[in-house]
Amino acid sequence: MSWKKFTVIIAIALLAKAVGAQGPYATSEQVSAFSNTKLLVVMDGRDVAFDAMLKNAIEKHWQINDYELINSNRFNEAKTNPEYSFLITLQTEFDNDPHGHTYNFMYLMLSHPTGDIQEMPVIARIPFVGSTLTSSNELHKTEMLVKFIQSYATDVVKTEGSKRLHKLNHLNRRIKELKGKALYFSESQVAFSMAEGKDFGKIYKNYHRVVTDEELVDIVKKAEKDVVVFHIVAPGPDATSGKCFKMIIEPATGKGYFYKTHSISEKKPPLILKRDFRNIRWYPIHWL
Repeated sequence: MSWKKFTVIIAIALLAKAVGAQGPYATSEQVSAFSNTKLLVVMDGRDVAFDAMLKNAIEKHWQINDYELINSNRFNEAKTNPEYSFLITLQTEFDNDPHGHTYNFMYLMLSHPTGDIQEMPVIARIPFVGSTLTSSNELHKTEMLVKFIQSYATDVVKTEGSKRLHKLNHLNRRIKELKGKALYFSESQVAFSMAEGKDFGKIYKNYHRVVTDEELVDIVKKAEKDVVVFHIVAPGPDATSGKCFKMIIEPATGKGYFYKTHSISEKKPPLILKRDFRNIRWYPIHWL
């Protein structure tokens, strides 16, 4: 999967500006410099509710470095300054997608002398929501994903920018740590009927519970210890093409335990597939 473009939403003009490919991952020297930067958190004005949730999440949880909340204009002024790093939500496309689907990713990035986003080194990233950020019913995950970015960035700093952290499937190394944790998901998140309960118990034997969508929102917000949830990102709930990103994240800590993608089709909707549970069950060997 390769990256084609970012789209930055300029709040004042309410326009999207397309720029080139994803920036490179930060080198060990750049990672070392990151801890001494001030984080500028870009609140681009696309959604008032999202901006409020982002502000709350940063104020409650951000500890890696000092931070400041800014707008898009300030970002454009500061993106060449090496004293700053940036937390920003960008619309992303993939060059192997003939339908041009967009996805909103949350990025932790460093400055670059050119000010070109495609050149700005990446510390951490995570898919957030599909094509529509405004009024998305996934915005309640903002706090969890800010925690994830901080957790992942902490690992990047500890490993001095290890290349194995460049890919999110590195999270699959933690699948064994799911043992003893409670996995919650809703029936609307899976691509098969939970009426097949007996079958499912053979696929995933660790503790799990199927809840309503409303209950799942509350579980993410409560962020209780040793509770993990599925995080799914796709162009839309009825998409018949594009990519589906699937992760398991612990809301309390932001720690990730699983990452997988699949190409969406009629047979493989933008949901959790049985094979995902089988991958968890058998990765890297039979363990549950």
